[in-house]
Amino acid sequence: MATPSPIATPLASSDASDSAHSEIIFGVIGSLIGLAGLVLTAITLRFMYLQRKRHGSPAGEP
Repeated sequence: MATPSPIATPLASSDASDSAHSEIIFGVIGSLIGLAGLVLTAITLRFMYLQRKRHGSPAGEP
């Protein structure tokens, strides 16, 4: 009678789920960092545009 080892299967499945869980977490964190970068860029560009507009120089000129 061959009995399957009760130790190998749970370790393999828990490792796989931990890996998938970590992958999801890193994906979410990476997306949040990317979104924060886009928001920061938009705020910076808007600030530069308003500052240039306030000083009276046209938008096309340096």
